[in-house]
Amino acid sequence: MKNLLLRHNVGIRQQVDLLLATVSLKAVPAELILYKEWLVRELKIMQKQIDDNLFLLRKDNPALIPDVLSDTELLSQNLGFLNSCFVPPIHRSISSDIIGLKLLEWLHKAHPLTSTIPFAIADGSFSIYPVKPTLYYLPIVEQKGLLFLALFFHEFGHLLFAIHRPEMEKLVNEIQLAIEDLLRPAFAHNDEKNDEEWEKNAVIVTTWYKWAQELFCDAVGLVIGGESYLHAFSSYFQMGGRDEFFIAEEELKGHSHPITSIRIKFLIRRGKKLGYLKVAEKIEIEWGLLRKNYKIDEEYFGYFIDDYFEIVETIIGDMLTQSDPKQYDVGDSTPVAILNAAWIKFLEDPEKFPAWQHEQIEMYMSKVFNAKNAELNKDKRN
Repeated sequence: MKNLLLRHNVGIRQQVDLLLATVSLKAVPAELILYKEWLVRELKIMQKQIDDNLFLLRKDNPALIPDVLSDTELLSQNLGFLNSCFVPPIHRSISSDIIGLKLLEWLHKAHPLTSTIPFAIADGSFSIYPVKPTLYYLPIVEQKGLLFLALFFHEFGHLLFAIHRPEMEKLVNEIQLAIEDLLRPAFAHNDEKNDEEWEKNAVIVTTWYKWAQELFCDAVGLVIGGESYLHAFSSYFQMGGRDEFFIAEEELKGHSHPITSIRIKFLIRRGKKLGYLKVAEKIEIEWGLLRKNYKIDEEYFGYFIDDYFEIVETIIGDMLTQSDPKQYDVGDSTPVAILNAAWIKFLEDPEKFPAWQHEQIEMYMSKVFNAKNAELNKDKRN
């Protein structure tokens, strides 16, 4: 057993050394330095843990074998996790990531509780690994332009939820209790049909645990991104077909996201309250046209009814107050302003948009570069 563990620890050490060399030598943009430093520290900690195992194994004490075996198993699993999840964002780092990284840098620094959390971009469907460090997954095509970067703001909502989890869990529970109350029959029969109804209601209430979080994250996206989030969300899902309006009742059980048409309803209502009337009405008309074209009578099987609007919106408002995302202001000079300008330009003239987009990214990065140089020169003079 000793020889087996020696072989594995030596092998793991070689792999960690290789990863550490790869990460250390990789040149990354300034926005990824914090993330790179975290990853280097984690790999060095693993090196120390392996060295400790090798030291214990060379003592030739059989009593130590069970502990070393447990530590080696954990090291192997952690190495696999680091290698598959956290190393790729450094290894794949490319110049076209810059605009996305700048947006995420601003996003994290704009909130006091996320300013020191390392982050990186990874390839994949829109999602997030909302821990420290934070990984934002983004489809490759959407990484290359400005139009859909606002969807990052929804993912940032998941990070805010994780940071405020105890308070958020209580508020989500309030939504569930309110929906449960709305679903409760006016009177109960002691029969099989009534039992089935209670069971279905329980499934609906449980499903709303995830749905409430997603609607909160949509609200965060709208607060931070303004009209750019409305445009990005709507456009991203509009060509998804009938499934954006209807899901069979059996498939709704425990479904991780509300049906897109439900999310659109909430976004339109909140968008109007935030003053984005024209865009909200335009999107409402477009989804109405799709609904009419598909000839769909939306049926949510009790998972959603209009009576849910008031309670859900009120409590999501409380969740926004608790998490305090930075609200978009048209007068602010932030990356969000560029995203909003991009949608205005795209809708005005889609064919000329690519050239405009390229120019705007170049101008923005040049402005950032010049600002950094000015700051460096100022430091040198001082």
